[in-house]
Order: sequence, then C-alpha cells, then structure tokens
Amino acid sequence: KYKYDEIITKDKTSLDIFWIKDKSLTDLDNLPDPDILANEIIENIEAGLNYRSTDGKVALKGNVYYTLWNDRSNSRNVTNQDGTEGIVFISGLDSRHYGLEIEAALAPIKVVRLDLSMSLGNWKYTSNVSAKYRDSSDPNNPDQTYNLYVNGLKVGDQPQTGLSAALTL
Repeated sequence: KYKYDEIITKDKTSLDIFWIKDKSLTDLDNLPDPDILANEIIENIEAGLNYRSTDGKVALKGNVYYTLWNDRSNSRNVTNQDGTEGIVFISGLDSRHYGLEIEAALAPIKVVRLDLSMSLGNWKYTSNVSAKYRDSSDPNNPDQTYNLYVNGLKVGDQPQTGLSAALTL
C-alpha cells in the first residue's frame, strides 16, 4: 500500500521501544533480573455477532470472551513508613478473565437514537505468587521475598460491570 520512500519520510520505521518501559521504574540502573521480566503468556478465545436491521432502525452487537493471563510481571514503587523508597517486583501472576459485552442502537424515527451497552466480567487471580522488594535507598541491601496470597481476588484497575445509555436527539 505504501512505498518504501513514503514510509521513510513519515519516520515510521523506528524500532525504538522506549514506550513499553514500566513508568513505575524510575531507577533504570536497578532493574529486576531478566527472569522476572519474562514474557507473559496469553490464551484467548472470543466470539461475537453483529446484527443490523434492513431498515437501519436496530443494530445489535454481542461478544463473549475467555482469557487466561499467565506468568505476568508487574512492578510498583513504594514508600515505606519511615520515608524510604523501594520497588516491588511481582512475577508469575496468573489470572482468568471472562465476560459478556452487549451493545444496542435503536433509532425508531430519524431524529431519535437510543444507544445502550452492558459489560459483565469476572476477572480473578488464579494463583498465589512471591514478590521481591528492592530497597532503592541502598542498593547493597539484599532483596527481600514476600508471599502474596492473591488467589481468588478480583483483578483491579478495570471495571468488571458496566452499563451505559445515551439518547441522541
């Protein structure tokens, strides 16, 4: 679709991957061991249907998904009670995400449209893991290992149930 010269002029050939670094890692010289940064494994199956009536007054979309996230890694900066700072590296985190998403658009007359959507999910951690704590104030301190008992807890940072409605006139 594009010629080589066009791509080069748009500067879209860079392999610089600076944007994938974890923003919580401010000390780039104190990164975790490579085995902690191992690739996560994702298994996913998804199915969906779309329907639009011939008169354009009804449109429906439905989607179901089932995803296994295995061997995820994460890191977080922490501030201790005494004011010192450290980094926690979590590895081997497994979770299961499954759910249903539905959208509907109804336009009974030309000047009115009602949009509805619903998302129901069940996202949980499926394993307990260990985490390594590294003291940022003194790199000579040995890493400390902690057990995190997260099996069965909900995965955070994302709503698992959502409903919305919009009326356009």
